[in-house]
Amino acid sequence: MWEQIAAIGSVGIACLSIFGSWLAWRRAALKGDDVLNWAMRVIAAQRTIALLTDPKFGAGTDAGETAKRLAALAIETSVLTECGRLFFRNTKLTLHGRDKHAAYRGYRTVILDQIMIAHQVACAWAAADADTRARLHLLAEDCAREFVSLAQKEVGRSRTVSSVTKKGGSGTGIAALVAGVDAGRVAGLRGEVG
Repeated sequence: MWEQIAAIGSVGIACLSIFGSWLAWRRAALKGDDVLNWAMRVIAAQRTIALLTDPKFGAGTDAGETAKRLAALAIETSVLTECGRLFFRNTKLTLHGRDKHAAYRGYRTVILDQIMIAHQVACAWAAADADTRARLHLLAEDCAREFVSLAQKEVGRSRTVSSVTKKGGSGTGIAALVAGVDAGRVAGLRGEVG
């Protein structure tokens, strides 16, 4: 009889252990999905700032429209930084900010710093001279790339699922790709009969 009770107890403990493990895995998966969704929004905002501040891209755009878009992106990056504080807490190994609210004590993590750099670029753009704008653009590019590198470590896969996607790309530039487009396809697109 005691053996049966012990066996039932062991099964019950094993079930609770499995359930607890599943619950912990599920919480981790949900956080990972939340961080991934947040990171995608950050990437979109940062790349837009980098493109809008690019002298090659922005030369043909309306300055007023660019200023409006950068103002909206300044707000968005501020909000994204605050949202990121839910995932990445400030470092508390310092007395910096001890008089602030709990979430703001210490220093921001490096991943959040990248969003704040983009935010500051968007804020500074309108009043900047040509030399400063070139520097701001380069900062926007750098922080966007650094953010992707950090986010990839946080939520990216270390391996691809398919061997096809694992292969290295060619790195071929647009000029070579344009030159390689078949002339017959171009004629067909124009409606020319070959």
